[in-house]
Amino acid sequence: MQGARRTIAVLSTAYLSSIYGESEWQAAHSGDPRGFERKLLPVRVENCSRPGLLRAIVSIDLFDQDPDHASRYLLEHVDQALSGRAKPTVPPDFPARRHSPPTSEPDFPTDKSESPALPAAPNRRQVHDDGLDHQGGRALDVDHAEIARSANSLTETRNQSAIPGQPIGWFDDPLVLEIHPAIDSGASTAGLPTLPSYVSRDHDKILRAIVNDAIGGHSRIIALVGGSSTGKTRACWEAIQLLPEPWRLWHPISPGHSEAVVDGLPQVKPHTVVWLNEAQHYLLTNLGEHAAAGLRELIRDRDRGPVLVLATLWPEYWNELTRYPAAGNVDLHVQARALLTLNSVTVPEAFTGPTLDALKEAAGHDPRLAEAGARAANSQVTQYLAGGPALLERYYNAPAPAKAVIEAAMDARRLGHGEALPEDLLAAAAPGYLADEQWDSMGEDWLSQAFAYTSEDCRGARGPLTRIRARPGQSYYDQPHYRLADYLYQHANADRRAVQPPGELWNTLMERAGPDDAARIADNAECRLLYCYAIPLYRRAVDADSAAKRGSPHTYFMSSRPGFGKRNAPYSLVGLLAQRGDLDELKVRADAGDSQAAARLAILLAERDDLDELRIRADADDKFASAQLAGLLIERGDLSELRARATASVGAAAYQAASYLVSFLFQRGDTDEALKILQPWVDTGEVSVEMRDLDELRADIDSGDHGAARLLAKRLTAEGHVNELSARAKTGDTYAEHGLVELLTQQHNLSAAIEIVRPKADLDGSTWANEKLADILFRLGDADELHARMNAGDFFAARKIADLLTLRGDMDGLDEVIDGVRARANEDDSNSASLLADLLAQRGRLDELRIRADAGHEGAAGRLADLLVQRGDLAELRARTDAGDVYAAYRLADLLVRLGRHEEAQRLQRFGFNPDGSIASDAAS
Repeated sequence: MQGARRTIAVLSTAYLSSIYGESEWQAAHSGDPRGFERKLLPVRVENCSRPGLLRAIVSIDLFDQDPDHASRYLLEHVDQALSGRAKPTVPPDFPARRHSPPTSEPDFPTDKSESPALPAAPNRRQVHDDGLDHQGGRALDVDHAEIARSANSLTETRNQSAIPGQPIGWFDDPLVLEIHPAIDSGASTAGLPTLPSYVSRDHDKILRAIVNDAIGGHSRIIALVGGSSTGKTRACWEAIQLLPEPWRLWHPISPGHSEAVVDGLPQVKPHTVVWLNEAQHYLLTNLGEHAAAGLRELIRDRDRGPVLVLATLWPEYWNELTRYPAAGNVDLHVQARALLTLNSVTVPEAFTGPTLDALKEAAGHDPRLAEAGARAANSQVTQYLAGGPALLERYYNAPAPAKAVIEAAMDARRLGHGEALPEDLLAAAAPGYLADEQWDSMGEDWLSQAFAYTSEDCRGARGPLTRIRARPGQSYYDQPHYRLADYLYQHANADRRAVQPPGELWNTLMERAGPDDAARIADNAECRLLYCYAIPLYRRAVDADSAAKRGSPHTYFMSSRPGFGKRNAPYSLVGLLAQRGDLDELKVRADAGDSQAAARLAILLAERDDLDELRIRADADDKFASAQLAGLLIERGDLSELRARATASVGAAAYQAASYLVSFLFQRGDTDEALKILQPWVDTGEVSVEMRDLDELRADIDSGDHGAARLLAKRLTAEGHVNELSARAKTGDTYAEHGLVELLTQQHNLSAAIEIVRPKADLDGSTWANEKLADILFRLGDADELHARMNAGDFFAARKIADLLTLRGDMDGLDEVIDGVRARANEDDSNSASLLADLLAQRGRLDELRIRADAGHEGAAGRLADLLVQRGDLAELRARTDAGDVYAAYRLADLLVRLGRHEEAQRLQRFGFNPDGSIASDAAS
């Protein structure tokens, strides 16, 4: 077949069910994916459905014809297909995309005399370089004027190629924009369109309003948030059908998603739709913040509007991008959070209420909707349409080799590998999923048979594991890569979470994972205490980052795993190195400029009382070593060396020594010496010393010094000046108001304190006032008002009423509080979720804690681990560790200590587990 100029695929049910038949016609199609050269000619000898890509190619149908006529018909249509002279018998209407797709396949035209209307843009099938039929060398009837017009149009089109996107009218295949193919259910035989009839839901109304705003001249963005196969991308497709000319659509994907956005945004013109399907590929990358900032600027730039940004996201990615970091942590998604917040709409998992009625009506003329409506579990219609049940059925019933490959792909993805899975990775990992008897009985071609099975369509939807094919103009992989179906990926995250992947997979990932995936996989290895994998993987990620982005303080290889949050790979690496006491590698990394390694090395040296090494590093102006050395010198009472180091120079190490010494002297009461040591740093502006008295502070406040107001309130509170605090609070001084309430509470004047905070809590909704009011009501024992405020949604009141009921021993009342808190926690209120975990642990409700921990609630996972330690449940802690529960993992050693197994606990903390599940004894295990 490799030397054939044409391939005729004789289609029948038997042929289409053949694995090798599919590979034959796909090989021909891959050589001419757009069909311009007609290398693939499908000929149907039986009335059978054409799957996948064949559906887009008009076939020559010979069934229901007598043999003589069929022979002539075949030759005539093959000649027309090769010569390119078959033309429509009537001109097409314009614009063609506004009309419904045909309900049956068109007949080949036989009247060659009638010319079609000129297309809006040249079709390369109609343009020949030399005016000759390339197959027969015959002169063609050429309209030279038409060719000239087409050539001019082509030149104009090329001049426009720098503008991102193409006219929306060119997008007549929704699958090109990554919409999931639907189950077939006989739709292709009935001549129905590629996609099922659309049933509008509530989010579509919002989306249509956004599109109408864009049509009206306003730049807008909307992100549809929902799980896999809930209909997000299809909703966007339906919405853009409202857009008239001259709107264009830009789907940035090459050379990489975020790179394409960053590079292309400056060229975006008005009337452009920016199509960001699965927006995590654009925003959760090293360039994600650049892309988000550029998109925000595009939306704000009136000279470039109107533009419309359409994005889709799974809920976990939306939460990750919009969540505020914990105090003291780096805020990695400032731009993305601003882009998405208030610009998102949820797409529900299931059809409910009126949409179910609309579904039943639409199902009357679309068998796909009829099957989905009848069989979809929990009314999850769109997931069923995308082939979810068929995928599971195909997975569970797969032959052993194919099932091993699918499970290797599932586990690789859930452990952090990207969506493009190399063939050699799957080939190396799959044997670990096979018993010896299965492995011995397989043929040499087991891998090709496995991929043939996994790539077959499931009721018209993509198979479990399918080949990724590069589009024209994209870089090709150096070997075949495969994509796991989203539905199976989500299924694996839930169904296989407790399964410990075999060592073959871990070894393969450690050997072959690229640096972009390495940090995520390392994170999952660390959560399972598999440090033998985590350390080399973290090392690969950090070293690749250093080589590519040397000197950039804003580049981190981060991992994102539900239930664990985000990890900084450099921090994690040096933490594990310090845990196992690897001074040599820490020194190498510290000397190479890794500040985190330097900090952990200094701590480790201090723990070992290695003053000599600390002195060497402090003398080299290592501020971390200097700080640890200063602490040790103070413990030993050696102030003379510390004074010498504090006054020796003005470098970073000297500053640390001075800071420790001054703090010690102030605590001891040696204020004069402390100020003398501080003076050089005050002179250079490094530090400021606040020695103003109250009168000076009052004068500075009058001149507008807000820092003085804060400091005065602090001093007045500490010295008990109720009257002045009260007077300043009445003028609007919030520092004084907070200090006054604090002082009144300390003096047990709760009635006066509550008069201040209740109006602030009721009228302003102040977080400070709500928290203070709840605390005062608890002190007063006012359960009724706490209950009322809790029922109104006050989290602080909920926490305090729980404390009060616990103090009183009212467990029935506490259970009622738990029910109320649970309702708000289920609405994604993070504070309520944390409180619920505490209360469930207090009541010993392990089953509910397990359910919430397994759903990714970190507070529940932490409290569950605490309870398991208290109960001495080593088996469950270990099982949860194997499932990647980091809270269980980090409490295992604590439980071993409680059980008196100190040596095992120490080894586990330092070296983690071996691949076989035993506790490692050294770093090489």
